[in-house]
Amino acid sequence: MPRPSLTATLARLAELRDERQRRARERLKVVAGDREDRAAWICQVDAWRAEVDEEFRQTKAEVARLQAERDARRKAS
Repeated sequence: MPRPSLTATLARLAELRDERQRRARERLKVVAGDREDRAAWICQVDAWRAEVDEEFRQTKAEVARLQAERDARRKAS
């Protein structure tokens, strides 16, 4: 498995931020909309957002780890 690069991880973080914003807009549309199954839609959108939020946290931790490794290599040189 290839090692993730800082650039690729930062790009993924940007994608996840966009995804979180889209999910937030979706939830607002569902809440504001008039649907019979609104509660089910809200639960589904919230579940999607929870998944994205978890991946976002993991990716941020990966960015921090990669930055720390880079900084350690610089100091060692």
